[in-house]
Amino acid sequence: MRKQKFLFWLVIIILIFNAGILVLTKTRLMNGFLNKYAISYLSEKLDSKITISDLSLSDKQVIVNNIQISSNKGDYMLNMNQLIVDYRLIGLLPIFNKNYRPLNDVTAVNPEFIFKYRIPEEREKKAEKFEIPNLGKYLGHLSIIDGNVKYTIEKYNKKMQELYLTDEITGIEADLMVQKNNEFKVDFNAKRKEGGIITANCLVKDGFVRDAFAEVNHMIPAEFTTIYLDELDFVVDLKGEYHYDSKIDSTSYAVTALVEDAYLSKQGHKMYIPEASLVLADNQLDVVIAALSADEVVAKTGFTILELFSDNPNVMGSVNLH
Repeated sequence: MRKQKFLFWLVIIILIFNAGILVLTKTRLMNGFLNKYAISYLSEKLDSKITISDLSLSDKQVIVNNIQISSNKGDYMLNMNQLIVDYRLIGLLPIFNKNYRPLNDVTAVNPEFIFKYRIPEEREKKAEKFEIPNLGKYLGHLSIIDGNVKYTIEKYNKKMQELYLTDEITGIEADLMVQKNNEFKVDFNAKRKEGGIITANCLVKDGFVRDAFAEVNHMIPAEFTTIYLDELDFVVDLKGEYHYDSKIDSTSYAVTALVEDAYLSKQGHKMYIPEASLVLADNQLDVVIAALSADEVVAKTGFTILELFSDNPNVMGSVNLH
């Protein structure tokens, strides 16, 4: 009897909650509250300035137009034409959010993310193992439509700038699909403005990447300057794979780079590398290079580095001059 009364009142509370939210979503008061106080709260938490042009709210969906988020430190900016969020009211109740995800579907339309990163002068401590948040508790599906990323990486020593790299990735199409509460898959496709098609996917389970694959075809370098080279130009195909076996707590990986038409120069000394291959797999690096220097000396070299990331790597190889 008590159980029946409890269920009865629980259903009544849920109905009242849904009816109340439905009424509030039809009023300007709720829109004004979200527009003013929610954005102010997020701005403070993110240490950023947030602006939107307008917000539309219903009992099942939130649509936010013309979003701009700019860091107060000036290190990043996010512009987005539209953010569409389909949500479940029942998932917002604490007693039900274990069984119902609050967010069914989130779609980001034309997001543009711009950021700058400055490499620290001193070597930082080794980072702790990073655990990816369990997105499946809150989200069912996330999609990015026609995204764009611009980034700049800089490094300075005490006297001058050592490295400067800027690049742009356009046409980003990405999907994050939750398969289970603790498991989701990400698919990613894009292209670089300077040249190169990017394809990637990964599977995340229990907070860690279990399988991953990435490929970049016909990549041409972006704007790049360094004190170590006066000029650098090349074309490269990259492919990488990663797998984690939780049963034996073991990882395996392989990265392959095929370089063509590489041109390097420094203080009048020039080198042309028609082709080179680099294969890194499970702590071993294999390199084969055919190089032509400016004084017409042709050198072909091939070497292998065993235990690459250990304190005592072992190098084996040969150099042939012509």
